Amino acid sequence: MHLAHLRLRDFQNYSRLDADFEPGFHVLLGRNAQGKTNLLEAMHLLATLRSFRGVGNASRRAGSSADASSAPARMR
Repeated sequence: MHLAHLRLRDFQNYSRLDADFEPGFHVLLGRNAQGKTNLLEAMHLLATLRSFRGVGNASRRAGSSADASSAPARMR
């Protein structure tokens, strides 16, 4: 399975993100607190329908409702 496109809206520290992924190997680089782990969490959430942070509001942005966050994706 290949994640072709990831769209995040009000997910963790991302107010809006649209990312396309070509087949192959990808490396996420960045300084601390820039959202690398949040991208991985969004992918994990889509693949398993569970947060790797445990029970609670891990898929939400602080102060938002669960219905306001979204992370649709297109898989190939």
